[in-house]
Amino acid sequence: MNTPAVSVIIPTFNRPAFLGEAVRSVLAQTSPAREIIIVDNGSDRRFQPLIGDIARLDNRISLYTFSSNRGASSARNFGLEKARGDYLLFLDDDDLLHPNMLRASLEVFGRTPGAAIVTCLSRAFIDHSSPESPMLFDREEHSNVPGITYPLNHPDYLKLERVTFSALLHHMLVIHSCLVRKECVGDIRFPEDLRAGEDTYFWLRLASQGRRIILLRKFFAYVRFHSGSSRLGAGYDEAAILFFLKLLSSGMLTGRHDYFLAHAHLALKLLRMKRFGMLRHLLSALRSPDLALRYLWSYHSKGARRMRLLYRFLEKSRNPLYESKGDIPELPDYETILEKVNTQ
Repeated sequence: MNTPAVSVIIPTFNRPAFLGEAVRSVLAQTSPAREIIIVDNGSDRRFQPLIGDIARLDNRISLYTFSSNRGASSARNFGLEKARGDYLLFLDDDDLLHPNMLRASLEVFGRTPGAAIVTCLSRAFIDHSSPESPMLFDREEHSNVPGITYPLNHPDYLKLERVTFSALLHHMLVIHSCLVRKECVGDIRFPEDLRAGEDTYFWLRLASQGRRIILLRKFFAYVRFHSGSSRLGAGYDEAAILFFLKLLSSGMLTGRHDYFLAHAHLALKLLRMKRFGMLRHLLSALRSPDLALRYLWSYHSKGARRMRLLYRFLEKSRNPLYESKGDIPELPDYETILEKVNTQ
């Protein structure tokens, strides 16, 4: 039996060092991808030769270059139009895949013909270039992954399969944790008017059409935390607010739980930005006090607290996004990182 064809789509912008690692994590797959589509989203000229060298690593790689940065959604949509595979995977240029990710996901599709998306579990790792905060390395558990890794929060697999839309809205999947059957995508595309949450909006649109998602309970996706991460950039909160406003007007929200989550997220974002508009969304969320209590319990869970501490650690760092790496020393363990966060 022929192995199903997988197209991996990688938008990139000014990050050839990261891009090279992302591409190599695809080339290392035990079930090879049919093609790797790199969309250079208007990188500076000084980076283009390095990106060209990466594209020449394998004859399965195709490189397309935009004259200017059109945003991640535009690059992904362009790659989607070019893709010839039966399955699609969208990989950001600063993230990584475990070598068995494609093989394991395709096996789940083989056992579940009605599935539209198979999503795996994800881990985060911190990556910096300075001696004070270098790349992490866990030699025991994931020797092929550059980083001591920490599990991200994930939806309960029973809820994901039973109430897919609500589960996705609550947990918001890591984009490269998902392998999607191309024929199920149809005319759905990433919203090009969003700069945050555009991938979540894409999955929610699929879920709103009744597409089935299966959770592969193995850690096969790796998220790189670094000083150039989009969530740490200026304007991220503004972009996230636009995502939730678009969601509220999309017509996709139907249940009480979904409206509560959208209003609660908006209230928290606006509170962080010290805007009075948060009161309206807070009052809307408090119309469901039982859900508010459940949400607060989730917000203060050990996993959620860990991720907030990691973001605080990165926000306080002054390390610039690096363009090349030299020798990589070892970093203290996770408890040492938390101790450093708590003393700042």
